[in-house]
Formats: sequence, structure tokens, C-alpha cells
Amino acid sequence: MQIIVADCSGDGLVGEIGNPTGAVEVVRFSQRVPWPTLLAAGLQRARGDFVAILEARCVPQIGWAGALRHALRQSNTVVGGVVEFEGRAKLVDWAAYFCDYGQFMRPWPTGTVRELPGNNCAFPRVLLEKYPEYTQPGFWKTFFLWQVQEREGVRLLAVPAMAVGYRREFRSSFEFLARRFHHARCFGAMRRARLSSTQRRRYTLLAPLLPPLLPPLLLWRTFRKVWPKARYRLRLIRSLPLIGLAGVVWTAGEWLGHMVGPGSSCQKVK
Repeated sequence: MQIIVADCSGDGLVGEIGNPTGAVEVVRFSQRVPWPTLLAAGLQRARGDFVAILEARCVPQIGWAGALRHALRQSNTVVGGVVEFEGRAKLVDWAAYFCDYGQFMRPWPTGTVRELPGNNCAFPRVLLEKYPEYTQPGFWKTFFLWQVQEREGVRLLAVPAMAVGYRREFRSSFEFLARRFHHARCFGAMRRARLSSTQRRRYTLLAPLLPPLLPPLLLWRTFRKVWPKARYRLRLIRSLPLIGLAGVVWTAGEWLGHMVGPGSSCQKVK
């Protein structure tokens, strides 16, 4: 097993990783870089038959590796696992979790799904060889999965036993919303680059409808996917105002990214 750690923290903790066999390869950056740059550095060095993606704030639970190995025996699949909240009980952290990963918390039945979490997924490395553009800074799980499903007929498989604990913490609501804006603007610009000229014109014509329609749609989407799980319902209700505001911020960022480009937002995705 090859383990690649891409690090720009500068806190020295990565240097404490024991590596007597050379199985752990550490890629160090001397200054802070965005998450897509760290991910690309790891993907470019991957040599195994399969690639699994984790991030520092998501800690594998007991049984993660065994569930992953078993799931990858199935051909032509990309697999993803449960993301459980393990952070502090701050409202902003719950809102961020519900927005990004609430749909992936337990219960999450095994089987074919339409989406997988980008911080807990794995796939055959041959897919990166076919689409090497995704090994460059700016790797986006959403676009990658869309493409391999459409062109390769790949199936997305939920594997509940392949679970991680989500421990991300935000210092303030402003920090969370700023991250949401930059993520959305970068996403909007990248999606525009993948559209045909006809699709771009259609999107531009429909763009005035985004502000009134997309925020409530995003809020409803989050609520619809989390509420039926019958867990953390009180925290979900308390988080709804901030989740709704995050939808407004996302809409503004995505619209701006499509209309005028990413600006510096892709360098601020963390």
C-alpha cells in the first residue's frame, strides 16, 4: 500500500510520521496552497491500481480499510463511504456539515447512488490515465464523476462500512460563508469551461432566474436529504437559517464564476 501525504500546514506534525519502510511519501509545500493543489500533488504520484482520497479533517473509522478493499473487488465502480460528524457542537460546524456531507451520514444503504463524498472515495487509477486533466491542480470530484459515468459507464457505489469522522471546524460563520463563495465561484467558472457554446448561451439567458430560485432549492435539497435520516433533527432545524444564507452565497459565487470567471477564488478553496 502506498500512502501519500500532501502537506502545507507548516506545523511540523507530518514530520513525526514514522516511515521505516518508505510506504509513506510526504509531499511538502513551503507555503499555504489550496486544497486542489494538495490533491493534485498526491494524484500525480499515485502508482497503485486504485486511488483512495481522504483529507486531514476526516479520520477513518475502524474497518475502513477492510471495507474499501472488499468494495474495490467490484469492477467498473467508484466507491464512497459514510461521513459522520465528529466535530465540536458549534452551529456553524453543523451547518457546514449538513451542506456538504449531511446526505452521506448514516443511515446510507449499500448500493448504486448518484453522488459520493469527495473526502472519502476511491476509484481505479486507470481512470486518471484516461482523463489526466484531473491530476492537475483543480481536480473536482463532481466533474470527474460526471465524465466517467457518461463516457465509461462507471457505477457509483455507496459503502457504509467505509466510514470516516468529519472534524472540520470554522472559527466563524464568516469564514464558512467565504469558503462557500470561493468554492461556488471556482465551480461555476470550471463548469462554464466544460459547456458547449450553445449551453453557455442558454445558461447566460437563464442566469437572472438563479437568485430567486437556486437558494430555496439548495435549502430544500439539504433538508430533504438529511431529515429522513431521523438524526440530529434539532441541530438541523437550528442550522437552517445559516444553511439558507449559505445557499444565497453559493448562488452569488456560481453566477459570478460563470459570468466573469473564477478571479482568485480557485486559489482560496480550502
